[in-house]
Amino acid sequence: MDPHPTEPPGAPPVVAVVVVTDPGPWLEEVLACLGRQDYPSVSVLVIDAASATDPTPRVAAALPGAYVRRLAEDPGFPAAANEVLSAVEGAAYFAVLH
Repeated sequence: MDPHPTEPPGAPPVVAVVVVTDPGPWLEEVLACLGRQDYPSVSVLVIDAASATDPTPRVAAALPGAYVRRLAEDPGFPAAANEVLSAVEGAAYFAVLH
């Protein structure tokens, strides 16, 4: 392996994980901010911990490339955030947002 490559390595893949339960109007602002970031290899996963209303349409309108994973019950923030471990493969890093 050449310790001095001629081209910089690609950016490691990152998943921004947004954990929500009945999110308020801030959801669209958070998703818009994530959409404006300039990191070259990021995806967004919204984990919905048993909201009364499915946030998928709001997520799709605010950030069409984002994914939503809905949970049938609210296990609490730590357990909901850990859902990313079984939902995503290949990410080098997770950025968990509350």
